[in-house]
Amino acid sequence: MVPLPLGVENAWYVIGPLDEMPEFTIDPALWDDSVQIAKEDQVAVGAELARPEVRALLATVPAVLDRPHLVPPETFDGTPLDLIRLQQWRWWVGLSLNSTLEQDPDAAAQLLSRLFPMWIECANSARSAIAYMVCANGAKRDLDLMLRAAEMLSQRSDAHGLELLRVAVGDTPALSPDNVTTVDYVLVYRKLASLVSELDGFQIDFKSTLDLLNSFFDPEHAEDLCASLTDSERLPIYEYNRIGKRAARAVAAFHCVGLRHMVKATKDVADRRAALLVVVKEAS
Repeated sequence: MVPLPLGVENAWYVIGPLDEMPEFTIDPALWDDSVQIAKEDQVAVGAELARPEVRALLATVPAVLDRPHLVPPETFDGTPLDLIRLQQWRWWVGLSLNSTLEQDPDAAAQLLSRLFPMWIECANSARSAIAYMVCANGAKRDLDLMLRAAEMLSQRSDAHGLELLRVAVGDTPALSPDNVTTVDYVLVYRKLASLVSELDGFQIDFKSTLDLLNSFFDPEHAEDLCASLTDSERLPIYEYNRIGKRAARAVAAFHCVGLRHMVKATKDVADRRAALLVVVKEAS
């Protein structure tokens, strides 16, 4: 399990609390980092970014980049709401970058080349599927902007900006849900042990039950098994270790809920990284 950084090193604490985040007052379609802001929308976006509370939020960017880590803390109050602070902060940063990308892609490359590795570490250090998804989404949105910046830098033969992007994408570790999977396993194992204890008196083969649970965490079988969870009711009454199998499936559902989304997010980021490296390589 990836250890959590000291609070003073963690940019999480630089980004303000959720209740101090500026509210959105423009069309949600303008938050798409993969497309250029249309000319007819630039005035509205400029007015949005000029709001004092938005300018104050964007002023936190240098302090965030100066921290060596961006990692969600281990525990929350039982809801994912606190994680929304990361998502909303990233939306504002993305809107700001998108508004100036056409004029200064090199400046965007400089910022994104530092921010992207932080989102990857954020996801790889996450201890819940929700935290992983929020951080992976930050990385994915960064890559959307980085790809557009690379295309413009290539047209301008800007080797400096292209090199920044190449190093950021090439040297940053791959996105991986392994840490979340480790945390999930510890949690569901404890749930299974507790459930089996409560079912004391029933005939349960704990080894067989644990073997089934472990299969839900085997990369070769996890997705198919998670997809088959709804088949648990079809186990015949005479099925060996029926109660144990149902117990394993019940606790594995905790892991399966986020698995499909994490797999897709991981692939989306990998695909964008590959596309960006192609553009950078062709430009060099």
